[in-house]
Amino acid sequence: MDSRVTGTGVGGETMLGWRHSFGLVGAKGPGRAYAAAALLFAAGAVAQRGPDAQEKARNALEQFRREKHYAVVVGIDQYAKNTFSPLQFAVADADAMAEILGRPSHNFEVNKIIGSDAIYEKVMEQLESVASAAGEDATLLFYFAGHGGELDGKQYLASFDASPRGLARGVPIEEVRKVMQQSKARRKILLIDACRVDIQPSATRGVTVERFGLLPDSAGLLILNATNEKESSYEEPDFRHGVFTNYVVHGLAGEAADDNGLVYFSVLARYVEDNVRTWVRKRYGAIQDPRFTSVDATGDFLLGGEFKAPSKQTVTATAPPADPVEEAFHRAEAAPNRTEMMRAFATLFPQHPFAPLAEFDAAAHDTDPAKTYFALGVKFMDSGDHPMARAAFGKVLQANPKNAEAAGYFALELSYDLALNDALAAANSALQLQPGNIPALAGRGFAYFRFGEMNAARADLKRVTASSPTIPRGFETRANAHYYLEEFPAALQDFAEAIRLKPDYGVAYNDRANVYSTTKDHANALQGYSEALRYLPNNPVLWNNRGLENQILGNTDAALKDFGEAIRLRPTYSISYAYRANLYLEKGRFEEAIEDCNSALKDKNYVYWPDAVVTRGRAYLGLNKYKEAEADFNAYFAGGLKDANVFEWRAEARDKLNDAKGAAADRAEAERLTKKQ
Repeated sequence: MDSRVTGTGVGGETMLGWRHSFGLVGAKGPGRAYAAAALLFAAGAVAQRGPDAQEKARNALEQFRREKHYAVVVGIDQYAKNTFSPLQFAVADADAMAEILGRPSHNFEVNKIIGSDAIYEKVMEQLESVASAAGEDATLLFYFAGHGGELDGKQYLASFDASPRGLARGVPIEEVRKVMQQSKARRKILLIDACRVDIQPSATRGVTVERFGLLPDSAGLLILNATNEKESSYEEPDFRHGVFTNYVVHGLAGEAADDNGLVYFSVLARYVEDNVRTWVRKRYGAIQDPRFTSVDATGDFLLGGEFKAPSKQTVTATAPPADPVEEAFHRAEAAPNRTEMMRAFATLFPQHPFAPLAEFDAAAHDTDPAKTYFALGVKFMDSGDHPMARAAFGKVLQANPKNAEAAGYFALELSYDLALNDALAAANSALQLQPGNIPALAGRGFAYFRFGEMNAARADLKRVTASSPTIPRGFETRANAHYYLEEFPAALQDFAEAIRLKPDYGVAYNDRANVYSTTKDHANALQGYSEALRYLPNNPVLWNNRGLENQILGNTDAALKDFGEAIRLRPTYSISYAYRANLYLEKGRFEEAIEDCNSALKDKNYVYWPDAVVTRGRAYLGLNKYKEAEADFNAYFAGGLKDANVFEWRAEARDKLNDAKGAAADRAEAERLTKKQ
């Protein structure tokens, strides 16, 4: 098996490579949509501020600053004994939240607990202390960035000393809520960023920790969760923060302020929701949908701000947006008739990356949302847009946890997203509802395969191959089961039947091309990827797959174009950067190779990081930067890897650095490894 991507998948590396998708879906017939087009592209409105409103705003802000406000801010990157995968920016997020809340414009007394200090006892002791100190006119805010999950029906924030098996050592959400509710503070806010995405699967399967479900409502408490039920929260290297917290901080800093400069919680929440959704979709092709819950009876919460001096009028900038269609999407988000505008956007721009988001957004207001979400889930799945499919089926299961069909598809989508422990748990639940559920068996089989539990994988996948599908999706699923079992002729036969039944089935063309590539039929593989691109031209996975095939066939310029298009569609697509870096290296374009390797290595979960490090080291050799080259080769060996060629390249660098002894040792090791082979 090679590093092709099956099912135009998404979310991480599978046995066939990194599964990311940007598959797009269309809509039939514009209907009334054109009547809304002018509104989507309308010029920005003039914002008016009357003297009375300005005076009220000034008085509200002065009153806010006279009151006391308390915050407990917690962030954990590295857990005791590495019980959870390390995070990159949870502590940085806590630092940023503490800094912005502590400014005079927000006037919070901040109690920050980070890293090894963030054990259950200290977190709860600090929260109880400030909760009891808060008077009736105070604001009480609790923020957490780190890991978290749901175990045995209870929700926990993972404290420093917690573990998947010992999640009960963590901080129970219910205890946090109880302490906050018992406080006299009139305004209480809970900000949770505890479902950080972990797209690098563990080497072994451990205890399944469910992602958070919906946080129960609480009177007098506003909750902003970084994700919706069973979704993941993304960290962004370019921000040096989690995406959620980045926008919370920017919103508090003024980007979510009203015309008078005041920041209210409801406006902040909408600002965060909209920006997180569009950023994660644009950068990762995935979905992260923050959830705002409020059952407060006393109105909105002021969080501070900087009063703006009155001006005659404020007019939006007249410069044209970089992407007018994306700007139209944001206008639809802000429109009073948001649902109608979202439907119009999806109809007018079915090939834009935000069209699925628009459909997903509008579905919540249909007469039967669960039915609409199920139809969307199937549509997204058939177009290879697995993150959106997973989110849609998740919505169905929120409404009806006993929907066996949605449960099976949800498990399959989790396996495509490489949420392998979650896929196993979801598949088992689906199979309890409906023994013999084929999508659930496929999802569980694929997950077992990735964990190396081959007997269990074969047992499930054999049951899938013994099924009798009647629809294109069924043949596609059975074909992939044959593929995992290396039953290639049977896989080709099933893919052909799926395509016969659905001639525009881009996913099936891609997956059939994977079979051709694995069996070294590169001409048919190249043709298959090209066919898939006819139907899914905005899917970066397909461009990446065709680029790799062109590289194998020696079509270097065509491969460079394909990898470039994949990167244009998915700016964070690490594997395409790494492949393109290799081509730049071959062409002697060393600076460009180094730049692409740096881009690939921004992703700390990039499974093939050793290849990118070695490619960068060789590019440094080409530029006569021998210290940098040696450092990269050292990093490769520090990962516990050994390769004769890499020893030879490090020897070359050490020769130039006048390290004759080190170079001789490297060449001796290279010779030993070569003889051993």
